[in-house]
Amino acid sequence: MAQIKLMDSMGEVVKDVERKFIKAGIGTVNNLAAVSRKNAQRNIEEKFTTRNKFTVNSVVYTKCDPNVQTLSEIKAEMGLLSKAGYMRLHETGGVKTAKTGANLIIPTTNARLGNNAYRVKEFYKYKNVRNNFFPRKLNGQPSRSKQALILATFYAAKNRGFVRVDNILYQVRKFRPAGGQLFSATPILNMKHKSAFLPDRPWMKPAIERAENLTQKIFNQQMDKLK
Repeated sequence: MAQIKLMDSMGEVVKDVERKFIKAGIGTVNNLAAVSRKNAQRNIEEKFTTRNKFTVNSVVYTKCDPNVQTLSEIKAEMGLLSKAGYMRLHETGGVKTAKTGANLIIPTTNARLGNNAYRVKEFYKYKNVRNNFFPRKLNGQPSRSKQALILATFYAAKNRGFVRVDNILYQVRKFRPAGGQLFSATPILNMKHKSAFLPDRPWMKPAIERAENLTQKIFNQQMDKLK
């Protein structure tokens, strides 16, 4: 036998409907925040080359307070942890400047094995390269002399090392002590610039917009649960 819930007044009916709207609203924004986060994480994985899961896992969301009393209080948030703040510049585009005032270290395509979609090879990362490149001041030679460059190139070729010339770090592959080209080398890291312009590569806005298209569907599902 079906049970019929009787209301004492229209005021009670309105309050019951409002309670359901609030509850459904909370469920809706929570779902939208979760979907937005998932979309954003997928965008990062598809658009960017990351070394690990740190950046992806830095996209987080906060659920709505379940005890809100009015529709205007309903909100959930999706955002980025401060430690991954560098992703904000990718979202909007803009000028990237080295924090220390030194020049930026920009990997070349060669450092990514010929494809910018690839990660920088571990061997070519500056933290590993810096202990294996030869300055142009060796054996007492002046730092800018041709003789110092020849010596640095010789040692670099012998040890699979690197030389820094005009703030470009080269991996030396062949050394020719006399005649023709002095050495054969491949540019690995560009350290010429204190700043560089990054074009925008939106990953958050498209994630939110895609989720927003589901708003009505999710709200209807939440209301159905309350019937």
